[in-house]
Amino acid sequence: MFTDPHLDLSDEPTRDKILGIMTELEETPYIDASVSSCWLRDFLDYARRSAEFGGGVEVLMDTEAQFARSVRDYLAQPGSEQMLDIEFELTDQATGEERIKAVRFLIQVGQLPKKEIATYICCEGEIASLSLPGGIVS
Repeated sequence: MFTDPHLDLSDEPTRDKILGIMTELEETPYIDASVSSCWLRDFLDYARRSAEFGGGVEVLMDTEAQFARSVRDYLAQPGSEQMLDIEFELTDQATGEERIKAVRFLIQVGQLPKKEIATYICCEGEIASLSLPGGIVS
């Protein structure tokens, strides 16, 4: 889970850091990246394809409010379980503007030897605290 009082996913370096942490964890020998769930990676791929191929879909991501609205629109299918991975925060009551306050991505660990559990738990927090400000991983 990534959370921070100033988590701004409209900021490309912030997105890159989060995805970098995901990739680093997925590249460990005990994680099967094929069963990871990363809506952010999927959303950014959708935004890239929309920009490249058009089709009348414009994905706005320049501000926190635009990014939040675009994510809501992208995940708008009824019953989308990925909406449970995002915490939105209302920033303007009058306009209904929101920002993304926290996000969660699922990584499945398998066959982790007991002697290495403490090492990976320690390293996960270390990777996150070094990569993003504010100690944002739990």
